[in-house]
Amino acid sequence: MNLRLLIIGVMMAVSGCVSELEQVLIPEVDRSMIVGTERIIDTTKRDILDGVYTTDESQTTVQRFGTVLSVRLNANGTLSIYAAQGIHTMLLEGGLRNDSAIYVGSWRSINSPATGSITVVIRPDEGGADVSRGKATSNLVLRCRVRTGNGSDQALVLRWQAKLTDDLRNFHIIAHRGGGRNSERLGVSENSLPMLRLAPYLGATGVEIDVEVTKDGIPIVFHDPSFTPRTVQGSYIMGSVASYTYQQIRQHVRLVNGEPIPTLQEALQTIIEETPLELVWLDVKQPSVTAAVLEACLAAQTTAQLRNRTVEILLGIPTAAILQAYRNANVDGKDRVGVLCELDPQTARSINARVWAPRFTDGIQRSEAEQMRQEGRRVFVWTLDDRAFMSNYLQERYRNGLLYTGVLTNYPTLLAAILYASKVTP
Repeated sequence: MNLRLLIIGVMMAVSGCVSELEQVLIPEVDRSMIVGTERIIDTTKRDILDGVYTTDESQTTVQRFGTVLSVRLNANGTLSIYAAQGIHTMLLEGGLRNDSAIYVGSWRSINSPATGSITVVIRPDEGGADVSRGKATSNLVLRCRVRTGNGSDQALVLRWQAKLTDDLRNFHIIAHRGGGRNSERLGVSENSLPMLRLAPYLGATGVEIDVEVTKDGIPIVFHDPSFTPRTVQGSYIMGSVASYTYQQIRQHVRLVNGEPIPTLQEALQTIIEETPLELVWLDVKQPSVTAAVLEACLAAQTTAQLRNRTVEILLGIPTAAILQAYRNANVDGKDRVGVLCELDPQTARSINARVWAPRFTDGIQRSEAEQMRQEGRRVFVWTLDDRAFMSNYLQERYRNGLLYTGVLTNYPTLLAAILYASKVTP
């Protein structure tokens, strides 16, 4: 993972009713402190460090992150920290050196231009030696130095309180538009390959990506039916996506941060080969592309099997027109492609959907959701961006687990922070 994905500032100049966004500028990170460190990729050691931490208020001078933060050590050894207050995400590199752990990286607020750098040290007598030896301990203290912009350092001292909630093992944090919208100023464009690579570090376990179709029938990953200044650079090609061939789009169109628009095949290959993502929700925008999407799903499943990767790819059924196109599609093996149905429960049953996915504005619908679960279907909800709504859905239980086992959101960092910290927060 290239940390530059998080720290490149973007100024999006757009027209019409979309206002210009403030620039996000994160200072360069001094990596000299982590020279000679060994990344922690061993599962046992990673599990020791993962957890919910609370701030030691007697030693903490920075207040912006709140009092409860969640820490996850990623499979590649990078460290992610999530704070619900201000929707903050942190990504750090480093590892063990002798009996200490040292990490350096950057932090940012997802819904504001606030950014800065952070250094984390775990001393030998505060859990560093235990992590080094793979010995379980609750005596973990993360001593952090936090800088806002180019300002002075402030102290953030985190003490381990609990393991991450067990609910996350059967729950998907699904990032909208491949990881986040252009308006989140993440330094990469929505529905781009760099956004897919970034999504896991924002807290996502899965992604929703949008599928449009070109004039010559190629499925591409793009949200809107038309090219506009909100999504693409320049003015040479504007208007309906379906008016242009794939070659014209590839040659003349770039997303707002300069990336090419990926094909569905490229996006699925990137997810399988370059990310730890576990789920893909395909939001099909045009009925005419349904058969091609099914074929791309089957090909991606084969690729995942060859690479020993477990990735569930779900074909979304959002409208009656897409439903009819799915039923009419003459594609060998289409029954092997999982279906996510956004329509009513009866329709979900009629196509044996793996997932029923109602919108949050219809309410929790407990009886319908419980019936879906009894029938062996999972229940996801979309699109939750408000902290209170997230908490409401996460409180709903079914037997020994959550009633809703997946949430689509524009703020995977916020959802991760709330879910992971649920053991030590009301």
